[in-house]
Amino acid sequence: PSAKPADAAKVEALLTALTGTRANGFADKAAAPTLETLEVTVTLKFDETKQEKVNFARKGTDVFARREGDASAAKIDAATLDAIIKAIDALK
Repeated sequence: PSAKPADAAKVEALLTALTGTRANGFADKAAAPTLETLEVTVTLKFDETKQEKVNFARKGTDVFARREGDASAAKIDAATLDAIIKAIDALK
């Protein structure tokens, strides 16, 4: 799609959903999903040199978030991932 200005309220909703994400526990690399059930990848760029990339995935009823470069994945609530996906969809 062509570039267009983003709705500030929708961007704020996405950022709130992302920054409100909290781990309920952690899975080591062997126990975490291989992200073959990837739901979404979010990349946030802070400036020309710094960025954070997080992959979100489901494995059965469990939901995981793994920051790029980290060996372990955080377990998060499914509702949190659903809110992130909803906020991303609202920006389309």
